[in-house]
Amino acid sequence: MMDIYDVFISYAHEDEEIAKSLADMLSKLGLEVWIDELKLKIGDSISQKIWEAIKKSKYGVVVLSRYYLKKKWPIEELKLLFNLQLSTGQKMILPIWHGIDKKEIEDTFPFLMDIKALSTEKYNLSTIAKEIYNVVNSITQSDFKKEIKLVIDNTSVSFEARSDKNLTRTLKIANLKSTLRRSVR
Repeated sequence: MMDIYDVFISYAHEDEEIAKSLADMLSKLGLEVWIDELKLKIGDSISQKIWEAIKKSKYGVVVLSRYYLKKKWPIEELKLLFNLQLSTGQKMILPIWHGIDKKEIEDTFPFLMDIKALSTEKYNLSTIAKEIYNVVNSITQSDFKKEIKLVIDNTSVSFEARSDKNLTRTLKIANLKSTLRRSVR
C-alpha cells in the first residue's frame, strides 16, 4: 500500500521545535504528516526517503527561516517541491516565514515572493495549522469523487458519491435499499 501524505514539512533543524509542534497540531486535525524526525528510521537513505515523501505529498509546508536559507538539505527539499510544482502545475508550496523578513526571502528565493505565506510573527501556530488544514481540506473535499458499484442478483448498479466544500452526501442504508429497488426494477 502506498502512503499518501497531506503535507511534507521542510525545515532547518534549528527550527525543529516549531516544525514538530506544527506537525503535531496538523496530525491532531486529522492530516497525514511527513516529518523526518518521525518517519526516518536508522539505516534509511535520507535523500531517497525525502524524495519519495515529497512525491507522495499533496503539499510541502516550508518553514522558512534564516537557518533554512543557509542549509543544504532544506534548500534541496525546496528545489524538489518547486520543480514538482512547476512540472505538475499544481500548488504545492505552503510557505511559513519564521523569524525572517521579505527582503531576506526576496534576496535568496525571489520566486517565493509570488506565493502567499503566513508568518509566525503575525499568526500563532494554531492559526497557521488551521489555515494549512483548510487548504488541504479544500482539495480533499472538492476533488473527491468515487463510484460505488454493487452487484445484486447478477444486476450491476452504479452510484456516484461526490463531496465538495458546500455539500457532503451520505448514503444511508434506507436510502440505499430504496435506490437499489428502483434500479433493479
